[in-house]
Amino acid sequence: MHQDGERIADEGFELCPLPHFIGDNLDPLRELKALGELRSLYRRVRPDLVHHIGLKMSLTGSLATRAAGVPRVLNTFTGLGFLFTSAGWRGRLIRRFALGAMKSALVGKTHMMSFQNGEDRQEFIRRRVVTEERTTLIRGSGVDPTRFSPSPDPDGEPVVLFASRMLRDKGVVELVEAARILKRRNVHCRVLLAGLPDHGNPRTVTEAELEAWHEEGAVEWLKQRDDMPALMADAHIACLPSYREGLPRFLLEAAAATRPIVASDIAGCREVVRHEGNGLLVPPRDPSALAQALERLIADADLRVRLGRAGRVLIEEELCDEHINRQTVAIYRTMLASAR
Repeated sequence: MHQDGERIADEGFELCPLPHFIGDNLDPLRELKALGELRSLYRRVRPDLVHHIGLKMSLTGSLATRAAGVPRVLNTFTGLGFLFTSAGWRGRLIRRFALGAMKSALVGKTHMMSFQNGEDRQEFIRRRVVTEERTTLIRGSGVDPTRFSPSPDPDGEPVVLFASRMLRDKGVVELVEAARILKRRNVHCRVLLAGLPDHGNPRTVTEAELEAWHEEGAVEWLKQRDDMPALMADAHIACLPSYREGLPRFLLEAAAATRPIVASDIAGCREVVRHEGNGLLVPPRDPSALAQALERLIADADLRVRLGRAGRVLIEEELCDEHINRQTVAIYRTMLASAR
């Protein structure tokens, strides 16, 4: 059993592996097998309520709950992913199919959709996938403010930290180019990439590319890291130049750790980053603007401290895990009570 699986079991939960439900690549045969696995699981367990998290799980899971007769379903979208960022004909075809299938799967008054930012919510309402009264907004999954505690701006050369799956849609290519721009300008800093490629996602960056960037010296690839609190404490700036997000946990962790943020001015990131408040927002897919924002924070330690402190206040007042968990449980109770 995987380490995370052992932790789940230790908490007293039953772990139900889904071997065909891996990655984001929409292989039709694998999707059918995943659908069958979920349908069999729901028929065996006979749940009163199922909560799917993520676009792919919500799509496949909604079809499975309909086939298995599950009475109440909550689908949480953690971001619309490459389904909405892919621009080619294949992306448009998959997008049309996925939205149509989601709409047809959401039958019954006890099916609800939860979104992590208001813009994704309005996108689904505008496309008539769901009506407004069948939606709710829960801003992210929260963060434990005691695990990512405030820490002073570290000594030494400024460190820019990017921690995520290594996907092109996360803006990693633009960050590498921004690092090159800073290097040409003789701006001294270290740009760290923490995370691994996602081979099930068609938008993944390859290990060969990451190794080449590391050898070039533009960035340092740390691969997978499980010590995020320590890694964040040693960084000066958190950066996520993504194309589209739900509400990125990495930015919640950065704000909790009093780290200023540079992020794309997109749905999801705007839920965490207030421009000039606790970070700087830049246009997506723009390495030059990204480099300029990073250079500004690298040069101004006082600004970093001010923005970082404001981020911590935001977490404590609005986005800590206690607030988010309370909202989620309240939705469960409402759904269970309304269908009795």
